[in-house]
Amino acid sequence: MSGRAALALDMVLVFLGGGLGSVFRWAVARLSLIVTGTEFPWATLAVNLFGCLAVGFVVGAIDSGLLPARARPLLVAGFIGGMTTFSTYAYGIFEFGRRGHFAAALAQFGLENVAGIGLVIAGYRLAAIMRG
Repeated sequence: MSGRAALALDMVLVFLGGGLGSVFRWAVARLSLIVTGTEFPWATLAVNLFGCLAVGFVVGAIDSGLLPARARPLLVAGFIGGMTTFSTYAYGIFEFGRRGHFAAALAQFGLENVAGIGLVIAGYRLAAIMRG
């Protein structure tokens, strides 16, 4: 398969997997609200933790030959990425650590958490300013 054809196929696989992952996250959220009757984000917690387990399993299965490498765009970037980006974040930190780049792992952990929360606050305040 040519490089362009492989790229096109990967894009289609990410697209399909991402759509399915997003629908799965939405369905879990709806079910959680019905079952628990609470607004606590149990569904977010569930999909984030499941996504972490799933990304570790899928990448491990690909690395060990249990799944073909072609499954990565469909399952990792697609389904799991569409279901939750937290799993991608956690996997990135894991990869830094696995490769012995502990300072980079710590930096990513700190920056994404502190900057992420800070940017949520900044975005909220910006919207309030725009609202008047």
